[in-house]
Amino acid sequence: MKLIVLFVSLLLFHTDCNKVTPYQEAMQLDYLITSRGIYRHISITEKSISTQNKRFGDTIHKKCPAKAWESITSIIKTLSLESLDDLEPPSKKHQVDRAALATLTIQYKGKVYQTKGFDHGNPPEAIAKLVKEILSISENIE
Repeated sequence: MKLIVLFVSLLLFHTDCNKVTPYQEAMQLDYLITSRGIYRHISITEKSISTQNKRFGDTIHKKCPAKAWESITSIIKTLSLESLDDLEPPSKKHQVDRAALATLTIQYKGKVYQTKGFDHGNPPEAIAKLVKEILSISENIE
């Protein structure tokens, strides 16, 4: 009897894990800027833009304009998400506190793609246009 219950529960667990949920298909971008005195976290989805300007501060949520989302997705289509981790930063001033550290994370289809840390204001060339667009959207929405 225990064996049957175990088999049925494993079968149900396995089929639930194979289902694709809407969350897995959604795309989310996170741009994080940190240093000793700076903290800013920008999170963008198709429906919203969230900005947090202090480490433990309040998060501002706004609706993401369709035009802004279209702009972001058109830029992302030109990128190779699998190679984000391989991008080398053009400078490393963040390692000696001469620039804030920034990272870009893209969650898409259940996978997470993240860059190595780079200087805020000097991203790798491959993602420079995307970073500029993220910052522009977040500043214009507030």
